[in-house]
Amino acid sequence: ECPNERFKIKGSSLEFIIFFDEKRNWINANKKCKAESMSTAHPSDKVAVRLRKYLLESCGDVPVWLNAKSDGTKFVWQDTNTTLHRNDTLWLIGDPTSIFDQKWHYLDERISIHHCLNLAVLFDDWSQRPRNVYASNQCSAPFFYTL
Repeated sequence: ECPNERFKIKGSSLEFIIFFDEKRNWINANKKCKAESMSTAHPSDKVAVRLRKYLLESCGDVPVWLNAKSDGTKFVWQDTNTTLHRNDTLWLIGDPTSIFDQKWHYLDERISIHHCLNLAVLFDDWSQRPRNVYASNQCSAPFFYTL
């Protein structure tokens, strides 16, 4: 059953909550969390894989925003100012290599500061790539839940 209250993932002391009241863009997701005296989720890599699995098994396809945003050259976790490296093995295939690979730059504007991180919570992604959990989307895309 999909949680409608705070929950924890094995291996993490963090509490998570999904706001299902509406889908938001990344900026409004952050505003919602701040209004609730929280911040958008920044799970460790191990917890991100478990979190994705838990959400798929409990809720189904529930795309959610995470705490990182592109600064134009790399993704940065906003709460710690640390880098989510482009060679991190948890990226979905094509993300962010196509974002940062200069030979693709002219085709793909995702290198811009207008891209934010989301947890790839889709059944087809899970079945084909269970450990590839990070994806990027336009920060202005109002298609994701707040986590």
